[in-house]
Amino acid sequence: MINRTSSAARREQHTATETDETAVWAYANTGNRAHAFLSPAENRPGYLRAACRKNIERAETSIFHKRETFVLICHACETKWDAHRARVEESTAPMQPCESFETYGAAPMDVATAEDIQAAGEELFAPRRSDRRATRRKAAQLIRARKRQHRANSRISRRKVGTLATHAVAAGLDIRSARSAAGTMRKCAERVGVLGTAGTSYRARAKARACTRYSRTEAALICQDYAKRARKAEFKAMAARVIRAAAFEVAA
Repeated sequence: MINRTSSAARREQHTATETDETAVWAYANTGNRAHAFLSPAENRPGYLRAACRKNIERAETSIFHKRETFVLICHACETKWDAHRARVEESTAPMQPCESFETYGAAPMDVATAEDIQAAGEELFAPRRSDRRATRRKAAQLIRARKRQHRANSRISRRKVGTLATHAVAAGLDIRSARSAAGTMRKCAERVGVLGTAGTSYRARAKARACTRYSRTEAALICQDYAKRARKAEFKAMAARVIRAAAFEVAA
């Protein structure tokens, strides 16, 4: 995989020149593997063509890198690059002129599978659309949970009382978990002897029903007994937050 560098460092990278023939590898705008840009483009001076496909071109002034900086490379380009180096060595050997040199032809490019990219730790591509949707969905759920907790806390501060489920939501539980904890907390209220204030609960698109509301101090007394019986860690943490909120209210 190619190393991401700054613009100043990129300008210091090698370009495809005759003095440094190893720096001829770069990613093309097609595929996801590095290609060797070796053969000159026809009727386009100053451009190089990839060794495997004739329709992939790069200017000679483009940034090229050594083959060691890439993880995934085109096998066709690698084969032709090895053949090219062998021909160059053969032609430069004393008394052994090159007789097998031929122009680079077209060859099918190997396509990397998802397993190859994952095994090589490929990080050149942006997250998939499904991953982005999952991230946005989780962020929206977190925002909704924070709004729900803030509304419950504000309601208790405004009215000075709230149902046990409201206290649980204000302490960070979701609706379903808060209703489950409230059922046990009502039994703890009877055991402790906290009566609360009778009232009527109103819900959208639902009938009004009788309920019992408790102040922060009363909810803290109930949670002291509830914390001894709660089994889940989130329920124990909720009870501790309710007790802490009552302590802050008394101190204020």
